[in-house]
Amino acid sequence: MNRILTLAGAVLISATLAGCSPGINMIGHRITFDSTGMVVHAAGHPNAHITRDGGLTIDGKTIAVTPAQRQLLQHYYVQARTTMASGEAAGKQGIAMAERGIGHSIASLFRKDSSADDKQVEAQSKQVELAATAMCADIHALGATQKAIAAQIPAFAPYADGDQMKCTITGGTTTARSSGAPASASTTINVTIQ
Repeated sequence: MNRILTLAGAVLISATLAGCSPGINMIGHRITFDSTGMVVHAAGHPNAHITRDGGLTIDGKTIAVTPAQRQLLQHYYVQARTTMASGEAAGKQGIAMAERGIGHSIASLFRKDSSADDKQVEAQSKQVELAATAMCADIHALGATQKAIAAQIPAFAPYADGDQMKCTITGGTTTARSSGAPASASTTINVTIQ
């Protein structure tokens, strides 16, 4: 079976994840990185800045934090960086899959046996699925940490998307057969981030 991440699926993953660099974009919220830490943007609210060492300022005003809260903010910074990296990795896997899938699809038009190409494409699609799964796990962890910070530091509550940060991976396979040609199938992976 020819397992191909369709071009539309790859473009969807790539476009969705391209917004992750140089930060993380979510509906109504955005995280960007600067030389000292990260800035959490929330619609209708001043920016919150979290330093690498766990300091917090909102609208330029320092928010007092306990050592435990500082550690949680440091963890949040590391998680945000990890989430951005996993998003970039999934996007790169999707682009590579699309490039190979298109090439293999064109080549299979001229060959009767495309089983070797099919195996390569199937292996690549599994890599895309693994990268997308890792990204979703990172997004869920980031949401849980945001929620924990908001519970401990009320001033951070407007910046927490915890309950709204959802990432799901769905896929479907379509099989096509034209007269005289071998059957081909394509697998589409959709990553939905809310």
